Amino acid sequence: MVVPTPDLLAQTIKAWHRAGHKGPAVMVCSPLDDPELFHLGVRSTTNPVQLALWHSAGPVTIYATYAPQAVRHVIWAPTIRAWPPQTT
Repeated sequence: MVVPTPDLLAQTIKAWHRAGHKGPAVMVCSPLDDPELFHLGVRSTTNPVQLALWHSAGPVTIYATYAPQAVRHVIWAPTIRAWPPQTT
């Protein structure tokens, strides 16, 4: 899910959680100072390696802003391009 601003990002995550989307989630943006997001367990990063370490197995909802640098790094991260993982 990509939204234009950090404020809308926080609102969207909270609304999705209230609507029942309670699985693992991560924000691709600078950390937001929002106690409710912290309580929901939604972490933030702009580092593709950290994102892969946190959520390398299983589904995860990724929320991001239009910030070009953060989104570009995640889109081109080798670990993300390989999703879904290959099974043997």
